[in-house]
Amino acid sequence: ELDSMDGDPKWVDVIERDLHRQFPFHEMFVSRGGHGQQDLFRVLKAYTLYRPDEGYCQAQAPIAAVLLMHMPAE
Repeated sequence: ELDSMDGDPKWVDVIERDLHRQFPFHEMFVSRGGHGQQDLFRVLKAYTLYRPDEGYCQAQAPIAAVLLMHMPAE
């Protein structure tokens, strides 16, 4: 449900700028717009919608990226 919603533009912009910085040499995240970066964006955006009081911070991205290496985004 959260995945289908539009995110807050301020968080979407910051998240998109951070995607390429997460494990840039790992096969999941090496290509811009690849499945790893897309899934990472979806997870981070969904969290900002789930917890709008917290929003997004850069420390969330590497944690979510490691989790995505071991489990699906859903």
